Amino acid sequence: MKRTLSGAALAPVLALSSALLLTLVWGCEGPAEAPPPAEPGVFDHPQALLFVDGLLVVANSGFRHGGPDAWAPGSLTVLDPTTGAVRARIPTSRPNPQALRRHGDWLYVVDTGPLDLGDAPQAGGEGAIDIFHVAGLAEGRAPATTHILPPAPADRRLGAPVDLAVRGERVVITSAVADIAWVLDRARGAWARGPADPIRLGDEVSLGLGAVRPWAGGFALVDFNADRLHLLGPTGIPSGCAIELGEHPDVFEGVGAPVVAGATLYALASHAGLIRAVELDDLADDCAAPVRTVARGLGQVPNDMALHDGRLFVVASGDNAVRAYDPADGRRTGEWLLPVNSNPFSVAFDGRTMAVSEWAAHGVSLFDLDTGAVRRVAPAPDPGAPDGGLPPPASDPMGTPSPADVVVDAPAVDGPFADPERAVNGVRGAGAGAGGTDVFSLPPDGRLTLRWSERVVRDGPGIDFVVFENPFRHGGGVFFDPLIVELSADGERWFTWPHRLLPGDGATEDPSLWQGFAGLTPVWLHAEDNPVDPFGPAAGGDGFDLSALPDAGEAGRIRREGFRFIRLVSAAGRADPQTGAAFPSHPVSDGPDIDGVYGRWFDDDPR
Repeated sequence: MKRTLSGAALAPVLALSSALLLTLVWGCEGPAEAPPPAEPGVFDHPQALLFVDGLLVVANSGFRHGGPDAWAPGSLTVLDPTTGAVRARIPTSRPNPQALRRHGDWLYVVDTGPLDLGDAPQAGGEGAIDIFHVAGLAEGRAPATTHILPPAPADRRLGAPVDLAVRGERVVITSAVADIAWVLDRARGAWARGPADPIRLGDEVSLGLGAVRPWAGGFALVDFNADRLHLLGPTGIPSGCAIELGEHPDVFEGVGAPVVAGATLYALASHAGLIRAVELDDLADDCAAPVRTVARGLGQVPNDMALHDGRLFVVASGDNAVRAYDPADGRRTGEWLLPVNSNPFSVAFDGRTMAVSEWAAHGVSLFDLDTGAVRRVAPAPDPGAPDGGLPPPASDPMGTPSPADVVVDAPAVDGPFADPERAVNGVRGAGAGAGGTDVFSLPPDGRLTLRWSERVVRDGPGIDFVVFENPFRHGGGVFFDPLIVELSADGERWFTWPHRLLPGDGATEDPSLWQGFAGLTPVWLHAEDNPVDPFGPAAGGDGFDLSALPDAGEAGRIRREGFRFIRLVSAAGRADPQTGAAFPSHPVSDGPDIDGVYGRWFDDDPR
């Protein structure tokens, strides 16, 4: 049986929850040690955004950290994206607007309403669907129509609308806390399946978080909590077809943020860091179709996904970044960084302009996809913190990539790859189909310790260091030698990066099962022949973000102060704590081959 989220665990993934958002804002630290968050101004914890006829509409959730007044009144900010000038601020009928959808001349806004985020999340009050006439947005006109969705008196899980899709005369609306849906008849302006008789996706009401999209055959509804896709017919009634979208049926992967392109549905498995895809036409025939993995290793807290100009854009909230992927081969094709601690939430496009909402910073970043230029619309800046009230990096603001250049400790080995200096003389990968040869080869039970000359690697925006080994693809799998990563500030006290081998067949051929390990991704970076940005999508390698570390112990010290030493340990020489047995390795493996390690953000070493 799949392990789904409990009530207490679902609350953090709603992004309307204090647990996850405080984690994102403070980087896993308590408020006492973190910089004060930005105050609401033009925006108030913005989430969804949408370009509408040359204007940008931003939904302000108004979230407050706990207490009886957890949500301020909801609103929409309407601005001119070319100048950043605010055209209107329009109240929504209920708090916590979560989704914006345009259909013809109308803008549909889903107001989730307040939530009770206890052990069993439920609606804390009424939700609603506000329908605005597009022509009145710049003038700040109120909604033309509002449809109220109160929670059921006998079961307050039966409420809290969170998403909707429009197809023809039907509007399907999903819930933030239950596996149910409602259907609105646009022609009659009345409920087809309303608060009194919602559609139930299971025999009994369970915890759910639904996202829904229209497609040629009807509606596709994805339940985050169950990792399941439900097909609904053109009238919104379930067809009876429901399939698992996760890669591992017994593991909760948090599938959501669906995107439909033609008959292909893409979905974001946020907890597993995957993009999954399935052909809806095949499902419609007999409810049987393969679900494939498009991309892996999406970063920390991937929260939203959109398709634009043939690429899938993923918002990695924990990394404060947006990354683009080629849906054909999963290759990362671009990255755009947001300010530290801004916690981007959602993304929208208008031609070559990309807008990203910044939940924690109460801001919006506007990127020019052609030039890379970025302009922020945010609260009035603090003169002491010019980036919209967010603290600037302590040093090296451009994040210049530099390799570890000192070998501290290496085992004695024989053979053509026995020189450990090859691990610090620059990376020279050979691409997806072959392993690089300018490497140092560790024995199956070996370890290699490196450091940077007079520099400390510290936490900055996005990925902080990348490990380059020499895996390569072959046939239907990947040949790889996984590495365990250990970090130290002084060379004496060490912290082991959290890692886990997921259950599944083909562990020695499928790198996606190895979470938190290095040595999984082929390397395209080559110091002479392909000198690309080591942290860009074209470089390859396996990236790590210090902001993901816990606050306690040596991990917290490293996240706050940085590290000087990195130790790479062959996983085959360590026991899997889940089984007590050694981690598996490929039958022909003779140990990992280290090509190099790059850091991005540095402070001078005071020692």
